[in-house]
Amino acid sequence: MPGYVDNSTHPSTKQQTLHYSAAGAGVKYPKPEDNLPSYAKPNAAFDGSVIRSKAAVASEERKLLAAIARGESDPMTRGAPVATFTAYWKENLAVGTVDYRYRVFKVSIDMDDGEITFSEQKKPNAGLPQGAFLKKRTIPNGKGGVLMPEDLVVGKDISVFARKFHIFSCDPRSRGILAQAGISCPPDEIPPEDPAAKNARQRQAMAGGHQANKAFKKYNEAQLGAAIGATSKLGDFLEFNDHAPLRFFGVWRDDRLYGKLNRYTVDFYLEDRTFHIRDIIEDNSGTDQFHNVYKRSTIAKPGDYQIDSNAIGRQKEGANIYDVTDLYIGNSIRLFGRDMLLTRCNKVSRNFFAQRAKLQPNKFRAQPADIILPEDLPAPPPKKQEPVSYLGGVVTFGSQEDSMQSCLSLHPIHIKDDPEKVKSNQNHALSFGAKLISDLPTDKGRFFAIKFYLFDDTVAIFETAKKNSGIVPGKFLRRQKVQNPAQRRYFDSSDFYVGAKLEIYKYRFELVDVDAFTMNYAMNRATRFRWADIESLIKRMKAACATGRATIGGRSQATAEGDITEEDFKAFLREQVKMTLPEAICCAAFFFKKQELDFDELRRFNKVADKHLTRLISADTCDTILEDAKLDDETRLIKRTFQRVTQGFIDDKLAFTSICDSNMNDLKLLDRSAFIRSLDTARYSSNIPYTPEDIQLMEKYFFPRGKEGERSGAHKEWLSTKALYKFLFPDLF
Repeated sequence: MPGYVDNSTHPSTKQQTLHYSAAGAGVKYPKPEDNLPSYAKPNAAFDGSVIRSKAAVASEERKLLAAIARGESDPMTRGAPVATFTAYWKENLAVGTVDYRYRVFKVSIDMDDGEITFSEQKKPNAGLPQGAFLKKRTIPNGKGGVLMPEDLVVGKDISVFARKFHIFSCDPRSRGILAQAGISCPPDEIPPEDPAAKNARQRQAMAGGHQANKAFKKYNEAQLGAAIGATSKLGDFLEFNDHAPLRFFGVWRDDRLYGKLNRYTVDFYLEDRTFHIRDIIEDNSGTDQFHNVYKRSTIAKPGDYQIDSNAIGRQKEGANIYDVTDLYIGNSIRLFGRDMLLTRCNKVSRNFFAQRAKLQPNKFRAQPADIILPEDLPAPPPKKQEPVSYLGGVVTFGSQEDSMQSCLSLHPIHIKDDPEKVKSNQNHALSFGAKLISDLPTDKGRFFAIKFYLFDDTVAIFETAKKNSGIVPGKFLRRQKVQNPAQRRYFDSSDFYVGAKLEIYKYRFELVDVDAFTMNYAMNRATRFRWADIESLIKRMKAACATGRATIGGRSQATAEGDITEEDFKAFLREQVKMTLPEAICCAAFFFKKQELDFDELRRFNKVADKHLTRLISADTCDTILEDAKLDDETRLIKRTFQRVTQGFIDDKLAFTSICDSNMNDLKLLDRSAFIRSLDTARYSSNIPYTPEDIQLMEKYFFPRGKEGERSGAHKEWLSTKALYKFLFPDLF
């Protein structure tokens, strides 16, 4: 047949010579008469020291147990020769409330082969993977060898793979094993206390010990499902479990500023004497939609609240709590330090108290009548509004100019603004402080900030208020054009000055203060603001002093010594120089801005030539004029020109730097043309105007070679923007 093979031609199967028995592994040959070596003979004894099989170990353990039962074995040497120690490792922590912690390990060493095992003792809620830390193996000792039993004794430190362990304890059995090996082990040491455990012990001691945590333990056990107090009120539960909760309606009147009447629904559950209080939120009341005021729980009466801040719960254990006998209309429940008045209840509650009053008249009584609050009374009928008589005119939307355009054409044309006016004044607004002129006691002390926007002649009013004044600060008049009823035209910039009285929509205001920007803006536009023509005012003051009859504060200006007060100086300007109130305020600000004035300094100022009193700005004072008078004409002109640019952007440096940055090259440099172009563009945003002659003077200062220095090449003149900003605005760097 196909695939047939004659087995007689193949050798027989080899027999297995490896043999296992209770004594261990051995070799077995089928023919004892074979000439075999002694270790391969069938009856050869197997050397147990070479391989210790499980069966051999079990046999030895059985023999040892039998010897122990007969009392023939030493208890110190029972079991395998393994010595056990206890060690700790100080682990540094990068985060947490402590800087380090101690981790305790069991260290076991096999006395036969020196292999060591590390196992960390498990602690509940430690948050660490505990248990086997290092499997059984030899450990290098750092000196070319491995750790041996004589290296592991109490009091020694061992290094295990960059971790330092300190051995502080050894059990009695291991001490006997070490003693048989001739190794002396010192007595046990007291391990250091773990910082985290120490903090927990201190916190527990501060909280009053275990007794103080009784409520906390009770709460945790209940959370885990324990039947805490399940039968303490079983009778009430069985009696009232199917009874609907008693519903009351309470109020608390908030008497604080902006307070209101708060209404609540109070549900009382008879089976466990608990309350559930919810807030009644009305529509459009402005109150957040959080209804739960008090979750279902008992409420302790005043004086029985838990004072200890470490306690869990709202009241003490066994405190005197509000019960059903305390719930009557007209009574109050004190909750969170506030008295909640019960004003009414539902029909179920009334029936319950009526039935109980019949059964237990000494304990219960019927509910009183409902309390009707003033807020619950029906509102009086509204008064019938009388029709307003027609006053004439056309009811329109928009300004009067818009109405006029609709009369001139069927297709009204939008009135265009003056582009030059808008460009020059787009960021400028005059700000004044004003008080309200009124005889009403409620208007006493009211203060307002009035802003006049120059580019579209609009007015906005904002009210300021002090704390606890009862006045809500904010916008008083939105920005709009306002007519001056005295002159039957719109208000313009000439109507605003200190001392002016304005009537705006039947309200009369008196301007009493002005800010620095407005003063600076007005001083540099003397043709529009005659009260801020500082050059003319100073000349009038000098002319009055030149007569020799001027007196300030009752003292002669020509001979007196000492300081001059600002009030005396204003009185001198008003009475002897014949200045108006805004003119006197502007002139006095020149002499008393961040400085003091005396008679000697005033006489020296009166001797300064008139050429030094031209093109003054708000930053100029009496002291700066006296200092500039010592300079030569060219230096003084250059200094004052650059001061106009610096002070013009003192409140808006970003506008100037942005314009220059838009004209610089990649290296942040400006050439002559870019510098002139930047100054020409920036003068529309400057608070202080400067002329093309001023631009030419500054251009010659930074580019002395003029157009010749603008030619391309190695000698082209450049100006660093950083150096320019540092020159004009040193406070930025």
